[in-house]
Amino acid sequence: MVNVGTNSIRAIEISRQLGEAISETAEYKNFQAKSKCLEKDEELKNLLKTLTEKKQAIGKKLKEGKLIEPDEKKEIQNIETKLKKNKLFKDFAKAQKHYLDLIKKINSAMAKGIKNS
Repeated sequence: MVNVGTNSIRAIEISRQLGEAISETAEYKNFQAKSKCLEKDEELKNLLKTLTEKKQAIGKKLKEGKLIEPDEKKEIQNIETKLKKNKLFKDFAKAQKHYLDLIKKINSAMAKGIKNS
């Protein structure tokens, strides 16, 4: 077993505190609320699943050097258009962006702390 030093224990404790602080932010709370709403919307979940599957199929075709049919591209565009018009999805995407922006700022701050030590 690896011996965990005092500084490691301190870093772990500060990380736990950071997690608690993040969970108290508006960005985190809003993202969690929108995520729960999305999870309850079966139609939206199915639309996202279909989009993922179709994009994966196209990715596989591209790797195999096969041509992508215009109707396949059109199907993806249609799904993306539906998503862009869906209020719940737009709200979720906005909340996700704000939360990820917060996480990027936190990561940047940690990186600066590491570089300055």
